[in-house]
Amino acid sequence: MVEPAVRWVEPSGSPRPLAAVLRELGVAEAVLAAGAVFVNRRRRTLPDHLVAPDDVVEIYPVHGAVVRCHVVEQRGDLLLVDKPAQLASEPTQQGGGDSVAEQLEDSLKRQVHVHSRLDVGVSGLMLVALSEAARKHVERLRAQGSYRRHYVALAGGVPAKMAGVWRTKLDKGRQERDAETRYRVVERAARSGSPSTFALLALAPITGRTHQLRIQCAQAGAPLLGDKRYKGVQRLVKDDGSVLGLTRILLHAARVELTDLHGHSWRVVLPPPNEVTDLWTLVGGTSEALLQACAQDLLADSTLD
Repeated sequence: MVEPAVRWVEPSGSPRPLAAVLRELGVAEAVLAAGAVFVNRRRRTLPDHLVAPDDVVEIYPVHGAVVRCHVVEQRGDLLLVDKPAQLASEPTQQGGGDSVAEQLEDSLKRQVHVHSRLDVGVSGLMLVALSEAARKHVERLRAQGSYRRHYVALAGGVPAKMAGVWRTKLDKGRQERDAETRYRVVERAARSGSPSTFALLALAPITGRTHQLRIQCAQAGAPLLGDKRYKGVQRLVKDDGSVLGLTRILLHAARVELTDLHGHSWRVVLPPPNEVTDLWTLVGGTSEALLQACAQDLLADSTLD
């Protein structure tokens, strides 16, 4: 049985159009045409349908792609791609072109190999190889520690130390694997409600374990906003009393550094999308700090060790 991705109970007040509810939840109106929106268990497709107090709005995952990835920069057989949060990195059981790999293979008419896969709900830069030589090149860089990734994240809580290195053991099946991440709290924000404190984090993973950043942030007392699996907050109450539902994980792959196939340095920065910036300013943070977080070079900072 498929569970709704978002479940919302309309608060007291005057009835309002369904389109207004979707905007508050951060959900595109395209889901209406896809038949993925239900009010009191009845499918609704019209944006002007009135939602009354205590009505239950449920939004289900949309099968098939409703958003597209795009190539940010290409060097030979290597691509850096902007992955929207809604997309999977590789094909899922649902199929329907809802992954970066499928979209690229369809547009380029060739097989691709995706590196550093980003979870559904996470946005940002992904490296893609178009040939076996390019794939092996990236694997060599990874083995040498020369393929560097930098993330920004919004967390509901602040780590005990403002900067440092997280070294933990993460389970993979019956095995434990070392996981290491450098981090810094770039800015803190506070407001009434729960959570009452927020952190803008710069993150640089040394290892690449499954869900590494999400798990380590949660273990440090700073679960990522929108990360339901690891106890992240799912909704925030605005100053006017309305509730904002979080429909993605507030983690973004902002910068990648490597050498291309000809040995030339390659550095690409992709600022966070609007929903990340808007949410951070909503809780009292600044957009300037987000840019600072993107520019942090934690891997070169010896004071973190």
